[in-house]
Amino acid sequence: MISSRDICKQINNITVFATQCSLCNKQEWATEKNGCISWSGNNEISEIIRNIPYKDSYDMLLQKKAYNMQLLDGALIQMQYLFNSKGLQKHRLAYFPSPTLIDFSSFEKEYEDDDEYLDIISQNIVHVPIRFDYDKDNAKELVHPESHLTLGQYKNCRIPVIAPIVPSVFMHFIFENFYSSIFKKNISRYPFDKERFDFSIKENEKTIIHIAFS
Repeated sequence: MISSRDICKQINNITVFATQCSLCNKQEWATEKNGCISWSGNNEISEIIRNIPYKDSYDMLLQKKAYNMQLLDGALIQMQYLFNSKGLQKHRLAYFPSPTLIDFSSFEKEYEDDDEYLDIISQNIVHVPIRFDYDKDNAKELVHPESHLTLGQYKNCRIPVIAPIVPSVFMHFIFENFYSSIFKKNISRYPFDKERFDFSIKENEKTIIHIAFS
């Protein structure tokens, strides 16, 4: 069974990897206390930012250091898990792109001739917040799947996910899809963990679009 300590160790191993590969500019190391895994900064902010403009919520997260990592383009990564004696109860894995990437003129000038950074600075990219949630206690079949994906902060966007997600799988998804060139160059060093959580998806949820992780 995957423990809270396993998850905390995974997050910090990934943070080391991202920092060494220059994918991460700033970090708040993961800590574990009584089954709760979060970053070392302010972790009581997620509810406050729900109903304010995206730029304001991003700026608040940045100011309060409410993240595990700030990536090289300003995107923020959050990874929170809650365990009890029965195992995993909740997780919140979020990717918040910087709303002001278009203003990073010095960043673009420095890297515009480097193919490794084209998938980050291209002007046609639309940056969308992504969140993978797991909530065993508040799940409702089809309406609120135990494990689900939310895109763009839409309140009722809950795409079923086959199971809760470990940190190494979540960050592999983020790095491979949004920082592909840099990640592929360093993938042999990535601390990929083979452990997985048990499936949580219900049979009825398999009949609609759902996300599966190998």
